[in-house]
Amino acid sequence: MIGVRTVLRSPLLWVFLLSYAGLLGFPVWDCVGCEGGAAWEQDAAAYERNGDVLNAGYLVCALIAGYSSLARYWPAPFCILCPYVLTQPSWQDGIAVSLLLGLPAAAVGLFTGFVVRLAVRRLT
Repeated sequence: MIGVRTVLRSPLLWVFLLSYAGLLGFPVWDCVGCEGGAAWEQDAAAYERNGDVLNAGYLVCALIAGYSSLARYWPAPFCILCPYVLTQPSWQDGIAVSLLLGLPAAAVGLFTGFVVRLAVRRLT
């Protein structure tokens, strides 16, 4: 049986919770069909900053998960993508695009981290 301590020590749970808390505090709302530069009347500079932080965290998480243990941490990028999808204000705008771009990016990040791990092990 899985205990509470085991669940609280799970890095995947913490990635999900920190991503969700960060996206609630600093939202990144996508609007595919919106006119103009600011989606959902957001400040354009804040939107770009928040989006850049989210994208960098997403890719770094995928690379680290692929490098450390692909069999154990492969859901890590999805623990960032799920809160991102959950915090969108409209399920019609941007959700499909987010999934269509996020899932291949997760696969590429995991694969790249795995290949780097194999290369480092072969060289050492």
